[in-house]
Amino acid sequence: MKGEKAEKDIFEGVNTTWSRVKGGGKIQPLVTAVINAFNAEKPSASVPALLELRRAIQQLELPYGRSARWKK
Repeated sequence: MKGEKAEKDIFEGVNTTWSRVKGGGKIQPLVTAVINAFNAEKPSASVPALLELRRAIQQLELPYGRSARWKK
């Protein structure tokens, strides 16, 4: 196969972050905030932040026809 051989994992060198999507840089901080604020004793408290995250994702033009999935 062409390319460099992965040393640690098959996704080595592959950008799997939101930065690979145009405008996606604003998504990762929202994801991080949801994760950091999560309370297992009160998971429903995450709903407002999750809805904000969903709205932000809906504003993006995702590749490969994925935008339609988020706009439902």
